[in-house]
Amino acid sequence: MKNTTISSRALLLMPLALTVASSHGTSLFYDGFSDSNYTAGSIGGQSYVGSGYASGGAWNTTSNFVAGGLTHPSLITTPGLHLSRTAGEVVGVLDTTPGGTFGSAGLVGSNGNIGGTDVTGTVYFSVLARKDAAAAGFAGFQVYDSALGNAGEGFGVGEVGPGGYKWLQSGGNNFIGDPATPIAEGVTQLFVFKIDFDETATTSAQVWINPDPTLAEGVQPAGISSLIPAARPEEGFNTFRMRGNSVFSFDEVRMGTTWEDVTPTVIPEPSGSLLSLLALTGLALRRSRRS
Repeated sequence: MKNTTISSRALLLMPLALTVASSHGTSLFYDGFSDSNYTAGSIGGQSYVGSGYASGGAWNTTSNFVAGGLTHPSLITTPGLHLSRTAGEVVGVLDTTPGGTFGSAGLVGSNGNIGGTDVTGTVYFSVLARKDAAAAGFAGFQVYDSALGNAGEGFGVGEVGPGGYKWLQSGGNNFIGDPATPIAEGVTQLFVFKIDFDETATTSAQVWINPDPTLAEGVQPAGISSLIPAARPEEGFNTFRMRGNSVFSFDEVRMGTTWEDVTPTVIPEPSGSLLSLLALTGLALRRSRRS
């Protein structure tokens, strides 16, 4: 009798359990550019609001916060605003203090950079990107070592002339995928990056374009990723930058230590027929218990 009671209650609670968000590992950074946090228009001088930024920092740019957040199927997103690069560059300064999210995860090296000197570890990051104008020029989202200026360009993604999306880094720009993934104007794309830092070996990286957030890293479809055996910045990064002279929009910037950190999804709600079946099963067990 006791076991039957537990079973019926568990079945009646199953529909609620099926709507719980998926679990994540160690989220290091997130900014979805909510309209409740930022003011639309020029973002210069507005303080950082998302998690993982350097304390007390503010945007220094001529780009804009624009109404309407970018979205992608199955990915959890924050409605509100997105970044649109219209001139100059957007610079986000990350928290590299020992007690910050990156430092607490053991990812800040003795040179003060994430993935810097003496660090062995993996950082994932993701971003939504959309090309908004037909002109082919340069535009990209990259991690940076700010102490090195242009030589500190790190791994990222963007457009370098016509032809398609490329992964970007100082000294080299190669197409993503084979053949190159074309850039469709007005279409939002999800990019996921994995950077492996090793104090005894060359930094390597991998980029995925439009992976399925509901699938694990190891079972993503073939042909949507590129492996870069020698990625920069070799001595880590402390900022991210959205820059160039082609009009792009960016949103939903995430960093973490696992694939799941940067591809958060919600388990779909169960169908009406499944809910009905579970409810009927629960009622049948309850009646059986009473009899």
